[in-house]
Amino acid sequence: VLLDWLAFSSMYERQSQITEAHHATCEWIFDERPLDNEWSSFPEWLKRDDSKIYWVKGREATGKSTLMKHIYQSPKTWECLKTWAGSSTLCATTFFIWRAGSALMRSHVGLLRCLLHDILLQQPELLPIVFPFQWSLVYSCMSQNTEVPAPASVEELLRAFRRLLKEDIIPTPIRFFI
Repeated sequence: VLLDWLAFSSMYERQSQITEAHHATCEWIFDERPLDNEWSSFPEWLKRDDSKIYWVKGREATGKSTLMKHIYQSPKTWECLKTWAGSSTLCATTFFIWRAGSALMRSHVGLLRCLLHDILLQQPELLPIVFPFQWSLVYSCMSQNTEVPAPASVEELLRAFRRLLKEDIIPTPIRFFI
């Protein structure tokens, strides 16, 4: 029920519209050595256990989305992430912000709903931890045959996201590609 509420029809629309990178165009990102003093090695960042952000920036229409799609779909990314996750179950997801897309595709609510949906779909045992109030309502509403109120506000979604990131009962290494 909660996963159904978090999902929305255009969640993957932008990603599906991004064209594939031409052969070997984006492979430079997997070079083990830094390109210069400003860039750290992306594969090394993927393998490290820290919370630092690897920021890809550039002007509009310079290929950032194409690069991010390539990174997310590359087996090299998943090999590095498996090194980082060790024996824990790895969770990763992506969200492509899209100014020309639906209101949810360009909003914090859409971002949070998509990221929470994808991670909780991979690790459903985290649902009662991330959405404790709504989780308890699921059972009471089902027994009374009433509808479960959805976590509607950005504040509620942010609280759920923070619980996901701070959760340590079920060790789950998570990477977000936004």
